[in-house]
Amino acid sequence: MRSRNSQRGITLISLLAIIVLISFAALIVVRIAPSYFTYYTIVSIAESVHDDPELRNGSPHDVRQALNTRMRINDVEGQGYDVIRPQQKNGEWTFAIDYEDRRPLIGNIDVVMRYHRRIGS
Repeated sequence: MRSRNSQRGITLISLLAIIVLISFAALIVVRIAPSYFTYYTIVSIAESVHDDPELRNGSPHDVRQALNTRMRINDVEGQGYDVIRPQQKNGEWTFAIDYEDRRPLIGNIDVVMRYHRRIGS
């Protein structure tokens, strides 16, 4: 019978399995994180336009121009300027964010993320 001291530790196969799992989790985070950052930037842009006192009574053209300018300044990549749909209800602007983002994961496997948020009443 072996002593307790010689039975401590992890086997090489277990170590490789742990490394593979950690690598796969890191790959998923690296591929998906930019999409979340883009989404939160888009939400921030819509909230800033919604809270801008100069645009409360602005025309649809002014609101759309403010959205497009802020998206260009923040370098929102991969999404068109139409992911934020402004609507005026009861004298207040509301913004609907609704889009899908598809990112490649491994080979022909893609991850599809759907984002939906409404800002305003």
